[in-house]
Amino acid sequence: MLKKNQIIQVTIEDINHLGYGVCHIDGMAVFVRGGVSADVAEIKIIKVLKSYGVAILHQIVQPSAYRLPDPCPVHSACGGCAFAHIDYEYEKVLKGRFVEAELLKAGMNHIK
Repeated sequence: MLKKNQIIQVTIEDINHLGYGVCHIDGMAVFVRGGVSADVAEIKIIKVLKSYGVAILHQIVQPSAYRLPDPCPVHSACGGCAFAHIDYEYEKVLKGRFVEAELLKAGMNHIK
């Protein structure tokens, strides 16, 4: 059971359309601000709801190959550039997946 302020080591599995890393803990999805696919990190749980949790990066244990150094001194505090810390080629792959998912949801699965 997740608890607020708990620190857990995880591997980030994916990134959602808002730029949050996604991992699962005991079957529950946890959205991690600043997480990048394949990061191994310690995360701090900041919110636990019925069906998901929200966390922030506490410490990166092993950075992902897709992770770039923060380009801005206030990036982690501001959050305005959700994908600024991600390799551009990988960002294009992610955004392509997001567009495909929305087209499928709209019933346009015949477009490729």
